[in-house]
Amino acid sequence: MNGDASSPGAPRAAAPQRAAAGQAAADNGPRQPDPPGASARGATLAFPTSPFPYPRLIAHRGGGAGHRGTAPENTLAGLTAAHAAGYRGVEVDVMLSADGVAFLHHDDTLERTTDGRGPVAGTPAARLEDLDAGAWRGPAFAGERLPRLTAALDHCQALGLWLNLEIKPTPGRDAATAQAVADHLAARWPVLAAPEAAHALPPLVISSFSTVALAEIARRLPAAPRALLAERLPPDWRDRVDALGCAALHLDAARLETGALAALRAAAPGLVLAAYTVNEPTAMAALFAAGIDALFTDRIDLAPAALLPPAP
Repeated sequence: MNGDASSPGAPRAAAPQRAAAGQAAADNGPRQPDPPGASARGATLAFPTSPFPYPRLIAHRGGGAGHRGTAPENTLAGLTAAHAAGYRGVEVDVMLSADGVAFLHHDDTLERTTDGRGPVAGTPAARLEDLDAGAWRGPAFAGERLPRLTAALDHCQALGLWLNLEIKPTPGRDAATAQAVADHLAARWPVLAAPEAAHALPPLVISSFSTVALAEIARRLPAAPRALLAERLPPDWRDRVDALGCAALHLDAARLETGALAALRAAAPGLVLAAYTVNEPTAMAALFAAGIDALFTDRIDLAPAALLPPAP
């Protein structure tokens, strides 16, 4: 996801705060969707995924994007830094190498965050694994590598991190990227392949701007909670969310008006609403007061407990 919402992008007026406010830093105050149920067009929707918690604050791209974070984005070092700062939820981006291996990376090209050049989709996995993905953030991170998705999943499990996997396919590889994500999750996050079994794993959600990718996840891994990403609230959001079986909607905070948020809450009380990317505490407070459930932020240098609304 892209974007950075500061105070000008916050809602212009605060709506009544929802009953589920925040909890303390131990879990960042998870918010749980309503229980699953059938949906009906034109009626209040209930979403067909099992309840799962959302941290109220989520570390964007693991350690924060660009130079706003405290560690290189989409790296194991970034995940570790977010956890050490008190964040219990992280978001990362997934795309495929030339030979179909899933890596954490945001941009279509390598130049901004590595010492490589050219498109990720045109670079084989062996070359991607040799790149330095940390030196651009300072000498302390020199030698940090681009992680495969498998390594990131293992790292999040070891740290107990809630995980938002954003499928970020390069053009034409929507279904293939979703297939790779589904295969790795079925192997490493077995609760999604066998939800009736008992597993001591942290929860996760899979998000994407690509409806093709989300539909493929729904087909291959139907128990995986899904979230639709959109820069602006699409007029047909209800149809898209319902068709894809999404339990959450992630929107650009800079384009999210208070009226739209209130209308969403009234139309779909069981839908988790999250906004990206919010880096100013005043904007965070305004969005929480307006009823947002969760926020993505690069500011993992700020203690999450100090940014959450007080518990009722």
